[in-house]
Amino acid sequence: MRRSLPVVLLAPIIMSAVQWEVERIPNPTDANFGYPILALDEQGHARVLFTEEFSSLKLASNATGEWVITEVGQGTLGYYYSMDIDADGNVFVVYECVTREDDPDIFFACDTSGEFAPRNLTDDSGIQTSPIIRLDNDGTPYLMYTDVQDNEAELFFGEINPEGLKAEQVVDNLWPWYYNGYDLCFDNNNAAHIFYPGDNETYLWHAFSDENLANWTQEEIHSHESGTPTVFKDASGKLHVAYMDMFGARGRIHYLTNRSGTWTDELVSDNAPPEGGNERPSVYLDPEGNPHTVFLCSTEDWSYDVHYVCKSGETWAEEEVTSIPEKDEFPGFDRYFAIDAQGYAHLVYCTEDANFICQVYYAKSKEPVAVGIAEKPADIPLRNLEVRGSTVRFSLPESAYVCLSLYDASGRRVDHIASGYYPEGEHSIPVNSDLLSYGVYFVRAEIGDQAVSAKLIISL
Repeated sequence: MRRSLPVVLLAPIIMSAVQWEVERIPNPTDANFGYPILALDEQGHARVLFTEEFSSLKLASNATGEWVITEVGQGTLGYYYSMDIDADGNVFVVYECVTREDDPDIFFACDTSGEFAPRNLTDDSGIQTSPIIRLDNDGTPYLMYTDVQDNEAELFFGEINPEGLKAEQVVDNLWPWYYNGYDLCFDNNNAAHIFYPGDNETYLWHAFSDENLANWTQEEIHSHESGTPTVFKDASGKLHVAYMDMFGARGRIHYLTNRSGTWTDELVSDNAPPEGGNERPSVYLDPEGNPHTVFLCSTEDWSYDVHYVCKSGETWAEEEVTSIPEKDEFPGFDRYFAIDAQGYAHLVYCTEDANFICQVYYAKSKEPVAVGIAEKPADIPLRNLEVRGSTVRFSLPESAYVCLSLYDASGRRVDHIASGYYPEGEHSIPVNSDLLSYGVYFVRAEIGDQAVSAKLIISL
């Protein structure tokens, strides 16, 4: 483990409508650091996962106020790895690593015990690649990955538990050349949702389960060439997707949502140069409920810059985030962009020069990207908090960020129920009481510095 003070750099960012503070993740050696991805804890601290020379997987954290770098795993690593973080700040990681006959397996590691101890989840023949890990609303880790046998690609999904992995095929029409082109999330009922390119024309598809993670249904969203979707779930359970479509030889960025009850698709960016293209968007919502997307824009000579686009009202505004003529700037192949509860945007990427030397950078917006959030009062009252059966109910006079936790009678926190931005009005949130022993508990709702509690009784 290494500790280093952050280094603030001025050159890699063009100051525009959103101004960014940029740090290079400390590199104490001459090795290449590259392909970073990002996750935030509930306090808005960053976890950045990246490779060193594709032989060591590293995790950088700024939760202590300075960057702390920890090794996650070693081996012959690929480009594809993924992470998620639970309510207590524990990090869950999956990655591909070659173990035999040049075929990769999927490895899993988490730091709940204080250190990472990788274990092989798919010690099988064939190729297991492009893993995605996501935690459900109860903090249980689930893995999605591609299994390739005899040039046939199938998408598998399953729970990671102490005994290993229990996975099954859930998608049979994955476009085989887009191993890394899908994403996963869970709705408020813990049903799983997968977005992926399917069939030979790489159309955008949506596969979803019931709340028991069974009885999967597939639907075709549209029938034009699409790829690399990412998905974000808001506090009300609605889904927000960014993806690229292959318009001729160029990529265009789209935003898709079922916020209105049906799928609505909007063209976000069509500003790539004539011989370039846009690709690999990462989507997030700010605490005001506005969508934001970061994506790669390639120029005529296929050098990469990072672009940012946000929507306020009916208007999308695009700007260039990075532009270094002699270097490419690009992230890893999972989520690399996020917005914290205070409305600040976070972004990770690496730069690569003509000699293919890479360094990792972390950027945070100097001001909240949500319009007006800095002036929003912190004393928004939460009204009518109560528990009926196993459901928490409350109302808000205006929109606010709410965190719901469960405590036992001794005051020990036993579960994170939900957190997120909730609009004005009435809300009901289910509590998973199946694993709770009989007794008295308290649901605690927090808005800023305020806290309100309600009693929950688990009886025979």
